Amino acid sequence: MECWAKKCSVNYQNKYDFIEAEKARVIGDIIRAMEYYDRAIDQAKEQGYIQESALAAERAVDFYRAIKRERIYRAYLHEAYYGYIRWGATAKARDLEEKYPQLVFEASEHHLKKNDINITKSISSSVQRSREILDFSTVSKASIVLSEEIILENLFDKILKIVMENTGATTAHLILKRLKKWVIEATATLENDNNLSYNCSLNSSVNNEILPLSIINYVCRVESSVVLNNATYEGKFTDDPYCLKNKPKSVFCLPIINQEKIIGILYLENNLASGVFTNEHLEVLRVLSSQMAISLKNALLYAKLKQTKDDLKTANEQLEDYSKTLEDKVINRTLELQDKNESLNEKTTQLERMMEELQTTQAHLIQTEKMSSLGQLVAGIAHEINNPVSFIYGNLVHLSEYYQELFELIDLYQEKTAEPELQAKCEDIDLEFIKEDIPQLINSMQSGATRIRDIVSSLRNFSRLDEAESKFVNIHEGIESTVNILQYRIHQLQSHSIEIIKEYGVLPKVECYPGQLNQVFMNILTNAVDAFKGITPTQNNINPKISIHTELIPEEKVRIRIGDNGVGMTEKVRSQVFNPFFTTKPVGSGTGLGLSVSYSIIVKQHRGDLRCLSSPGQGSEFIIEIPLKQQDS
Repeated sequence: MECWAKKCSVNYQNKYDFIEAEKARVIGDIIRAMEYYDRAIDQAKEQGYIQESALAAERAVDFYRAIKRERIYRAYLHEAYYGYIRWGATAKARDLEEKYPQLVFEASEHHLKKNDINITKSISSSVQRSREILDFSTVSKASIVLSEEIILENLFDKILKIVMENTGATTAHLILKRLKKWVIEATATLENDNNLSYNCSLNSSVNNEILPLSIINYVCRVESSVVLNNATYEGKFTDDPYCLKNKPKSVFCLPIINQEKIIGILYLENNLASGVFTNEHLEVLRVLSSQMAISLKNALLYAKLKQTKDDLKTANEQLEDYSKTLEDKVINRTLELQDKNESLNEKTTQLERMMEELQTTQAHLIQTEKMSSLGQLVAGIAHEINNPVSFIYGNLVHLSEYYQELFELIDLYQEKTAEPELQAKCEDIDLEFIKEDIPQLINSMQSGATRIRDIVSSLRNFSRLDEAESKFVNIHEGIESTVNILQYRIHQLQSHSIEIIKEYGVLPKVECYPGQLNQVFMNILTNAVDAFKGITPTQNNINPKISIHTELIPEEKVRIRIGDNGVGMTEKVRSQVFNPFFTTKPVGSGTGLGLSVSYSIIVKQHRGDLRCLSSPGQGSEFIIEIPLKQQDS
């Protein structure tokens, strides 16, 4: 053997070193035996003699066990075991499993959680699968199963089933490239009862919530596998958001390559134990990945051809139907043209209706924005006026007291002093008239200040900057504030004034949008005032009146009636008063938006009802009905 090793070291050097190691073991030369066992194993690996490397490692196990070197012989035991597996000697591998059951899979079992029965079962199942996948007869059968499948969804199931049953994974994802985008096509999960659940045709995008994107991108870029014994604490992917959040243990990511082009990725994960996926898994799945790539390519092509065939079939059916009905179409050409014209007219009508709705919405937005801006302006002005008026009103009381004390002093001074010059000055300024006039001036100023305070209060109540929120309010306060604001319009009418008749019922607070409801009151009352423009008191024996009536009606609703005894409206005009941009006022006097917006506020926003009753010469009445409470949509 020594002679052969010198002449052809490639074939015989490892054998010579192996025999030298055995000789040293027999004679008790421990150092020489350790050196030559390692030489034999390394030389056999280098020259591709897998079986001889495994045999030398197995003999090294016996040697180190004899000298009580437990940690060392465990390493050689794994070397021997996986060497036989790679060589295909599965019977020999099973023999080592039976001879050393406590050592072969101790790495996986080391990560078991104590007293956790479910995890123990899962790891035991994973260990069993790890043993099965290394049986190359199983690989051969799996390749045959994959090669026979052409239906895409069925192929997904079989790929995941083979992988899950032969790798020890608890989760598997099959990722394919669709339209230059990676999507998860199928997922398999090992349940607590060791049953597998499958979910195919997902077509969900790859994201950090489901998978570690850094690992997927790395495998896609370098087209190489990634095996991590504990992805949470080792490797270059520990900072991946998925790894930080889910803390996976064993991870195996394999590219599926066809004709030097990556078409898919297989991602496996075991969250129960570390070191589940070994190099042997990698080699075996590489063999299977070739068949997976071919089967996937064929299945995708078949699915595409089937879709094309279905499309062609549908097109042929449509063509046949068209051919059959062509003659009828020629005969009925005139009728079809009429139908098309009717359809065109209908679409035109729909378009006009949509334009009207768009104009209404736009008008509502403009009016709402205008009222909102006006409310802010009014609130600001009211705030600025309120401070000086409150100052004046408060000082008038002190002024009245000072005036009385001052004139008491003057009277006392006149009694005690009778100088001619003093008497002449009192007569010159008419002191008696001043005594009588100053109280009247002070009273007049107090009345004016009180009036200003009332107007400011009405302005602030009307503006209500919180109009976007519904709240419970007193309806009568909103009506009163609106009437106070319109006082100047009422007094501006020539030669007559309008009588305001209020008939308020007993109402609880109503849930509404107060700012927008005040806008409705303003629009209706403004129109009622405008109805008396150009009318003399004696014309048609009209004494201008505006009546405001409130009452509580059944079904928990409030009814508000605002009427006038003006000229009234014809039926044609009355039927259009709520249409956008319709107005009977002269050009430049009205926009035609007030009542349209009011109708939208009452009907759509408050779920109420707004209607108008009117006839020529009998005046007009607007009836508002809104619920006491606004229900959620």
